[in-house]
Amino acid sequence: MPSNLKASVLALGTVALLCNPAASRAAFITELMASNDTVVADDDGDFSDWLEIHNETAATLDLGGYYLTDDPADLIKWRFPSVTIAGGGYLLVWASDKNRTNPAAPLHLSFKLSATGEYLALVEPDGATIAHAYAPTFPAQETDLSHGLAADLVTERCFSNPTPGAINDETIGCGLIEALTFSVERGFFSGPFTLALSTPTPGALIRYTTDASEPSATHGTVYGGPIPLSTTTAVRAMAFGPTLRSLPSVTHTYLFLDDVIRQSEITLPPEYPDKWTAGTGADYDMDPTVVEDPAYSDTIKDDLRAIPTMSIVTDVANLFDPSIGIYQHVTSKGEAWERPVSMEFFDREDGEEAQINCGLRIQGAQSRENSLRKHNLRLLFKGIYGPTKLEFALFPDSGVDRFDTVVLTAGHGNSWQGGFARALYLRDTWAKDTQLEMGQVASHSTYVHLYLNGIYWGLYRPTERPTGAFMAEHFGGDKEDYDTLRSNKVSDGDKQSWDTLQELANQPLDVPANYAALLEYLDVENLIDYMLLNFYASNADWDFHNWYAGRKREPGAGYRFFSWDAEDTLGNVKGNRTGVKFFDDPSDVYNSLRRESREFQVLFGDHAHRHLFNEGALTPDNALDRLLRRAAEIDRAIVGESARWGDNRGRDIPFTRDVDWIKELNWQRLSF
Repeated sequence: MPSNLKASVLALGTVALLCNPAASRAAFITELMASNDTVVADDDGDFSDWLEIHNETAATLDLGGYYLTDDPADLIKWRFPSVTIAGGGYLLVWASDKNRTNPAAPLHLSFKLSATGEYLALVEPDGATIAHAYAPTFPAQETDLSHGLAADLVTERCFSNPTPGAINDETIGCGLIEALTFSVERGFFSGPFTLALSTPTPGALIRYTTDASEPSATHGTVYGGPIPLSTTTAVRAMAFGPTLRSLPSVTHTYLFLDDVIRQSEITLPPEYPDKWTAGTGADYDMDPTVVEDPAYSDTIKDDLRAIPTMSIVTDVANLFDPSIGIYQHVTSKGEAWERPVSMEFFDREDGEEAQINCGLRIQGAQSRENSLRKHNLRLLFKGIYGPTKLEFALFPDSGVDRFDTVVLTAGHGNSWQGGFARALYLRDTWAKDTQLEMGQVASHSTYVHLYLNGIYWGLYRPTERPTGAFMAEHFGGDKEDYDTLRSNKVSDGDKQSWDTLQELANQPLDVPANYAALLEYLDVENLIDYMLLNFYASNADWDFHNWYAGRKREPGAGYRFFSWDAEDTLGNVKGNRTGVKFFDDPSDVYNSLRRESREFQVLFGDHAHRHLFNEGALTPDNALDRLLRRAAEIDRAIVGESARWGDNRGRDIPFTRDVDWIKELNWQRLSF
C-alpha cells in the first residue's frame, strides 16, 4: 500500500474512533442498579446493588486485573480476579460491600452504589486507563429502575425493565403516564351513578375491572366511556402507553348499604365457594334476624358508618382458590402465603383517606383454627406489591405515620365468632391504651368496618406490630438496629442479647455490680410498668406467650416489653397473676429481681404508688374511663359485627349489642 494511502486510512480510522468512542473499547458497564428492592436477589438472598459488564468484542475477554471504582481518586479500589466473558456476553457483579473475589462464585464489590448518583468506572489493568465510566456521576436512581447504555454503547438512559446480565430492554422508557382520575370518589351510595376514568396523557389506553382482579396490559375491559354503577363494586383501573411506564393500578370501592345489609352467598358470583378450609362451611351472610330486628333496622346503615371503613380488594382466587387461597389455607404461614391486594381506608370524620397496593396474609396462632371463619389478617407494605411504607396517619393519637406492616385483629379470644358470650372487643385495646397512659411506648389501635371484595367482613382493629420497624419509628434508627422477640421467638435480629439478659438475671442481684450489669440489657422501669399492667388486668393468657420485647443493639440499651393479645383480661375480679413465672419469659426476669434486689423492690413500690394512687393510670376511675372511651367508639359499630358474626357456630339466637354487649359492659363498669 502506498505510504500516502496508508496515511489516509489511518487518518480515517482515527476520525472514526473519535466519532464513535465505543469503537475502540472491549468492555462496558452497560447497566447498573443502585436501588434494588425486588428485581433480583444475590446469592445470599439479599437485594443488593448490581452492575453488569458487557464484552462488546467477538473474542473471549479475561477481566483479570481490571478494576471497578466509585472514586475517581482511587482507580484501583476493587480488582477483578481472573474471570472471563464470552464474546458478546455479560457478567453480573454485585455492588454489595461484601468483597468476594472467588472467580468460581458470584463476585461482590467492596462498595455499594449510591442511589443519589456517583462516579463509577471500569479501569484497565494498568490502573490508569478508563475502559468505561459514568462521569462525573450517573444520575439519581429510582428504586427498581436501572441505568445504563443504549445499543450504541454511548447514549445513557433509564430502563424500566431491568435485565441484569442480559441485553438491555429499550422497549419502554422510564417516563410515567400521568395519574388516573376517577370522577367519583370511593365511599357509600344509595342510588345509581356513572363513573368516568381519565388521564391527561395523550393516547393512553385505560383498562379496568369490576371483578376484583388486577388489570394489566392484556387483562381488563378497555375503557370506552362512563361506567354505570348501581351495586356494590370495586373498580380497579390502570393506564398504559406504548413508550411510557404505567403507574400502579388504582382501586376505588363503591359501597351500596342496601346491598351490604342483605349480602348472602346467593348474592355473590359463583367464584365464591360454599366451603372454606378443611370443608368448613362458608359464611358470607348478614343475619336477617339482626338486620330486620326493630331495635336495629332503622339504624344499621348508620351503624355501618359509625367508624372508618377499610376495603381490601384482590383477585377472588387469592382468598378462596382451593390451591392458593389464603382463606382456604389458614394454617399456612410465611411469605409464600402472602397475596397482593389493594387496601383503602376512608369515611373517617376528618375526611383523610388512603389507598395503597400491598400484601395480605392470615395472622395469628390459635386464631387460625379451621373451625373459625373470621380470621386475623396482616397487611405488609413491600416493594413487590407497591410502596415499602404506608405513609398515613392511621392512628390519630400517635405521632407515627409510617408503617411496614399493620395487623388487623379480629378479636378471636374476646369475640362472638369465637363463641365468647362475654365478648367486649375492648380488652386488648384497653391494655395497650393503659400501657401508653402509664408513660410507656405501646402499640396504637383503632377500629374499622372491614370489607373483602365489597363483602362486609365485620369489626376489625388495626394495630401496630411491635417489631423492628415499629422500634425504629418510635425510638430512632433503622429496623436492622433492633433485636425483637415475640414470646421468646426471634422476630428481628437475634437472641444473643436476650440470652445474656437471662444469664445476668440468674446472678445474685443483691450485689450492686450484678444489678448494674443487668440494667445494661433491661429497661427496668418499663418492665415494672408492664408487670403492673398485667397484674392489675389479671391477664390469664400470659406470659408463656402473648408478649413482645425489643432493644436497640447498642451498649446500655435495655429490653422494653409491649402488651400483646391481652384479650383474656379484666374478666375475673378475684384473679391473681402476681405469682406468674415462666422460664425464659419476662416474669422470669421479674421474679429474680423481686426476690433479690432491694433497689428493685423500692423502685417497684414507687411505680405501684404512682399508678395505683393519686389519679394514676390504674386508679379505678381512670381505668374505667379509658375503657368507656373505647366503648363509645364502637357503641354503634358493634351492631354490624352482631349482624355478621353474632350467629357464628350455629347459634339460633345471635349475640347482639343490646342483650349481650351492653350486659357485659355494665358488668365491667362494676368490676373496677
